[in-house]
Amino acid sequence: MLKQMDLNLLKVFDALMEHQHLTRAAESIHLSQSAMSHALARLRTQLDDSLFVRAQTGMKPTARAQQLAPVIRHALRSLEVGLQPPEPFDPGSSDRTFRLSAIDYFEFLLLPELAGHLQQCAPQVRVQVDLLPAWVPEDALESGEIDAVVSVSGHQNVSGRLTRTPWLQERLVGLTSLTSTIAPELTLPEFARVPQVQIDVFSSGFGGLDAWLEAEGIQRNLVMTALSYSVAARVVEKTGYLLCVPERIGRILVQMLALRQVHLPSVLPQFDIELITHPRFAATPAHSWFIEVLRQVGDQLDGRGASHSGSA
Repeated sequence: MLKQMDLNLLKVFDALMEHQHLTRAAESIHLSQSAMSHALARLRTQLDDSLFVRAQTGMKPTARAQQLAPVIRHALRSLEVGLQPPEPFDPGSSDRTFRLSAIDYFEFLLLPELAGHLQQCAPQVRVQVDLLPAWVPEDALESGEIDAVVSVSGHQNVSGRLTRTPWLQERLVGLTSLTSTIAPELTLPEFARVPQVQIDVFSSGFGGLDAWLEAEGIQRNLVMTALSYSVAARVVEKTGYLLCVPERIGRILVQMLALRQVHLPSVLPQFDIELITHPRFAATPAHSWFIEVLRQVGDQLDGRGASHSGSA
């Protein structure tokens, strides 16, 4: 029965039940009287009942119509509620938790900026950040367990079912101690020779540097691997080794520790930081708001963004 039923006819039935007058019912749902008569005829055929019969004052429902009326009214109201557009997200009052899977770059550089932004415009919103594993967690993105992934373009295989949004671009700079004998600017052969500390490839996301060097037939002199930027920076502060880091992180580390910047060969690759999301949630107000906040925080790193706003 339901497969054959035109759901628009349920609106016709409900209007007739409410007004019990063909003309007034037609006007209430913006149909002509002839269209209303035709719809009633279809209803009678599909439900095998007269449904509404002429009376001295309009049309009166049959027993079958009275039986159906509360069921149809409830179904229509449920549809109206369910088909309403989602309510706008109110960051000022929400206590939602947003979850990210991200490279260490995000946690070191952007999480403090994000925290400051949220403190101003969404003080009750919480953020949970997990270190990005060796694969992009598509299942967690699809289920909504994770709202977004922050990665380096090309760092991992990304399913075509996911949405990739370019976010930031980074070039690498070198850091070493103030007393290091490493030259202020390095040629490519010099760069390959100097002893270096690297950040773990998967935690940093910048393993593309060694992939590029390997493709060029170059192997750098790696003497130590650390799991975080802060630890690696303390190692080079003590040893005078070289550490390659994204430029924005390098600017912070030279303010925190006794380090200086080293200009690396200009032929080294640049890297694109990207946001990876699932299209299932693209139109969800809370999700859209959070992704826009991430974009704003990235813009503000270089002075391109506007001041904090309660609406974003």
